[in-house]
Amino acid sequence: MGTAPWYEQTMPLRQRHRSGPVAALIALASIMACDRAPHRAVDRPSLDAAVDAGEAVRRQDRPTSVVAAAGTGPTRSLETNEDVASHVSRAADLSRRGFSREAIAELRIAAARAPRDPEIAAALARALVDAGDAAAAVDEFRRALALKPNDEDVQFGLSRALLERGDATGARAALSDLAAKRADDPRVQQLWAATLGALGNTLAANGDARGAVPQLAAAASAAPENATLQVQLGTALAQSGQLAPARAALERATALAPEDAQAWRNLAVVREQQGDLTAAADAWAGLLKNVNNADPQGTVARRIAALRSNERVDGQAGGLKP
Repeated sequence: MGTAPWYEQTMPLRQRHRSGPVAALIALASIMACDRAPHRAVDRPSLDAAVDAGEAVRRQDRPTSVVAAAGTGPTRSLETNEDVASHVSRAADLSRRGFSREAIAELRIAAARAPRDPEIAAALARALVDAGDAAAAVDEFRRALALKPNDEDVQFGLSRALLERGDATGARAALSDLAAKRADDPRVQQLWAATLGALGNTLAANGDARGAVPQLAAAASAAPENATLQVQLGTALAQSGQLAPARAALERATALAPEDAQAWRNLAVVREQQGDLTAAADAWAGLLKNVNNADPQGTVARRIAALRSNERVDGQAGGLKP
């Protein structure tokens, strides 16, 4: 699922009232980021140009305050809210220009100087997720959640970071209450579906197809337009011997994503296992119709001909795969 940069995520789940100069600066950073969208390229420094400039220019452009303050920030007395807010503002500007490491350094300074501010902790966590450091982001999200336990945005961010770290079980625990509460929020439900899907696929990969089915069924219910989840659910159902619901899930997958070769293959295999040879031939034909170069050796075409002659063919072309 696509996610906006950290500095555009001040109110992703609901509108909230914030007060104080630091909170106002975080909101302002979001407004500034939107105002410098790609359609106004003249107002936005080019990320490509920053990358092409090389490490020497990076060192020149890197704010000296980051280097100077990074070593002393945690031991210094708390600065004014305005000064803390300035670090957040600089971090947003650096992120827009592609300097994620320097932006994170600025946010770490702000977080160290305002250790009781959950908004700054959450901003740092989101910046870490954007930079691909999900493990460190989890720690910051947990710190933000300890400061503001009912913050839904932080609950969402923690769940996402846990899932990206590979901890689907932890992500499910962190997200379950919010998923139930925000059943009408597409972004929450997409993450919930991804979390349950990851759990189900892990079980299936370990040979527990029957145990995977409830997780994948819940994931498919949370994201009913996701063809991949329908394929995974149908495959797990078939592997656990539940052919009728497997067929239904795979038929839905082919309707949602007719270009998905595995959906057609698995549907054909399930129909063959049911003894419905005509319908199996139709599924193989659907594969050839909707997927380019799906039969380079002609084996599928020969299989279709045999099935239309009511001949059960030995072996299953391709087999069941998620």
